[in-house]
Amino acid sequence: MRIRMLMVMLLITLVAGALIPAVAQDLPGGVPAELPDGVLTEDFTVDFGDFTSNAQLTYPAEGDGPFPTLILIHGSGFADMDFTQFGLDGGILSTIFRDIGYYLPTQGYAVIRYNKHYVDGPGQFDFQAFTGLRPPQLVTDASSVLDVALELAPVDPEQIYIYGWSEGSAIGTTLFVQRPDDLAGLILQGALGIPFVDALVFQTVDVTGEYLRGLAPDGVLTEDLLLEAAADPNAGLVIQGTVQGVLLARNQLTFAIEGLSPAIDTDGDGVIILDDWLADVPPFFEQLLGQGQFVESITTQVDALAAIDKPILQLHGSNDANIPPEAALAVDEALAEAGHSDHTVIIYDGLGHSLGLAETVFADNFAPIALEPLADLVAWLDERTAESVD
Repeated sequence: MRIRMLMVMLLITLVAGALIPAVAQDLPGGVPAELPDGVLTEDFTVDFGDFTSNAQLTYPAEGDGPFPTLILIHGSGFADMDFTQFGLDGGILSTIFRDIGYYLPTQGYAVIRYNKHYVDGPGQFDFQAFTGLRPPQLVTDASSVLDVALELAPVDPEQIYIYGWSEGSAIGTTLFVQRPDDLAGLILQGALGIPFVDALVFQTVDVTGEYLRGLAPDGVLTEDLLLEAAADPNAGLVIQGTVQGVLLARNQLTFAIEGLSPAIDTDGDGVIILDDWLADVPPFFEQLLGQGQFVESITTQVDALAAIDKPILQLHGSNDANIPPEAALAVDEALAEAGHSDHTVIIYDGLGHSLGLAETVFADNFAPIALEPLADLVAWLDERTAESVD
């Protein structure tokens, strides 16, 4: 059977999960859910034109302010200010922006978090309007947040850093290139150092495809085999999102699984030939890319970054199932070749896309951010902010 990939939506979070409201809870990471002692908050809003975004500043209660500040820029999806990541069952996997926003003020830094355009909170968003968002608008939104940040009393306007995760790494890089005089440095987590289409192919072919090949050495996918994959607790969100959201069909009302997806099993014979499906993946994403829906690789802006020559830090997990660590290394190598003087990349063994624990790339499941990268981030900031004072 030859597969025709008519339509694929690689939404990491199904709507059924995203609509379940989040509740503060301690997750298996190093940062507690409640606001730490010694940390103050200031809520504010940002005008995005047709939408008002709720935002929050967290900063130290003590110390000599104003404070060096990080602005956190989200990855893809319906991201609230905490970046509440839901699993397919509706449970919360992590809230790493909240974790960063709560941890850094205990170390002397301020953090700004904001809801993405058309997102009102965890699982609360305007789906129809959101589908029309494009990268230039996201850059404009981040720039509007920066405008407000420059006027906040606890924020040191000479020491504002951009922190971009995944898609946000590219959005943040573009903002950094556009407004270098207003920013002190750039921090990238899970950096998009390869073309977006290559990242999508990596997720689908190299991660999900290889996982399924381990289950089906003969390359024949059946409903029973995919249901086995869907029930595998060691298969992370990239794999589950593809298996449950693409290869298997769901009832639009109940979300119950109802056999193989007719968009993939087009002849209805009850099997999917793995290699045939995987062969259709790259051209499908190439077609989508041609519609201008995705951000560009950070490597396309290396020359501009080198000309600015302000410090850049990259943090990347070795078992990142969304963007391979080679992407961060490619950015770092390109910066070196362009003559950039202060660029650092740290690859963390056993961590995933969220910089949380991931024993393998297949098991990367957006776990809460580990303390090690947070400590390294603080050490890097301490060195740069001390240099600025000197």
